[in-house]
Amino acid sequence: MKKFTSFLTAAAATLAMSATSVTWNAADLDLKSNDIINDITFTVDDNISFTMAKGTSEKDDCKFRKNSTTPATIILYSKNTITFNATDAKIKSIKFVVNAEITPGWKINDAEKNTYNVDNNTWTGDAASIIFSGNSAAQINSLVIEYEGGSTVDPDPVDPTPGEFKTAELFFNESQIGTGEAAQNVTLSNNGVTVDFTSTAASANLDKSNGFFGTAEDYITLQYRYRPGGNSSKGVNSPNKGVLTLPCDGTLTIYAYNNQEQAREGQIVQNDATVFSHVFTAEEAVTVPTSSSERKVYPVHTVELKKGTAYFLWPTNQLMLFGFKFEPKQGTTSVDAPFTFEAADADTTAYDLMGRPVGPSYKGIVIIAGKKHIRR
Repeated sequence: MKKFTSFLTAAAATLAMSATSVTWNAADLDLKSNDIINDITFTVDDNISFTMAKGTSEKDDCKFRKNSTTPATIILYSKNTITFNATDAKIKSIKFVVNAEITPGWKINDAEKNTYNVDNNTWTGDAASIIFSGNSAAQINSLVIEYEGGSTVDPDPVDPTPGEFKTAELFFNESQIGTGEAAQNVTLSNNGVTVDFTSTAASANLDKSNGFFGTAEDYITLQYRYRPGGNSSKGVNSPNKGVLTLPCDGTLTIYAYNNQEQAREGQIVQNDATVFSHVFTAEEAVTVPTSSSERKVYPVHTVELKKGTAYFLWPTNQLMLFGFKFEPKQGTTSVDAPFTFEAADADTTAYDLMGRPVGPSYKGIVIIAGKKHIRR
């Protein structure tokens, strides 16, 4: 069983306060022209996301549009809103790159009625969550967002200060795309929660492929899919598994599905007991019609877990994994209940700076018993 020192845990979730600029492009969306995108959350990166809503009007749905003559856009009408959320970060500016030929001179206000700079379509400020209301219709090609903070790896981390436990969203992202060896070790980390996936399968693959989760009336879109390959036939001793490290008790939501004819099982084991077991089948999906086609929406599953380590397993064959969300148990999000890290004085395992175990042939900086060593 892998142990984490306070140093390693801090390395996975320390806030880096230098400004980061990230670009989101409508052209990267795997949608069809005129698809309605009301209330769908789009991930810009691990730290920034946004959602569009049509407001109280029965018309003017938010839409995605593309054709052979104009760039792909998302359409924001005058009664619509667009909400930006930052995870452990503050948004400093948002530049809206619009189709100027179609929407010249459009206007948008934030909740404080501050109009963005009309000369360059840029809002500037300092907020973790921003709601904009459209004053006129616009077709948005892309967004350029600058923010400070966010969950990144700090090259020289310090011990974390005990404090509030927050909801952790653990979704795969574009930077993790890979096949074979490049996808055999994948780590998700957010707000003190980590999931380390390992696989020995040459067919391991992480790619961009939309998954829809929820109900026919209320669902979200996740954009990156992990197929670890193989199975976890040896249980927690299998080389194919996900290891979850949790800072407190809470509820884990699982975003995974199986679209193959053969039923496939997913399990979570904690403290030598199977606390979650579900047979995933293609028949679980509900068909939701859209303006131009239809899509399959799969249910989400939840399980109550304790602070510590748990194992995510796929005993029969791989699932299509899109990620997890961990919500702390009510009453544990107080500074009166600090997270005490497990001591690891006796652990001589070597880890890289991402907290992953490495073998004796690994070269570079390694962490052993909480101290840095350089292997040449």
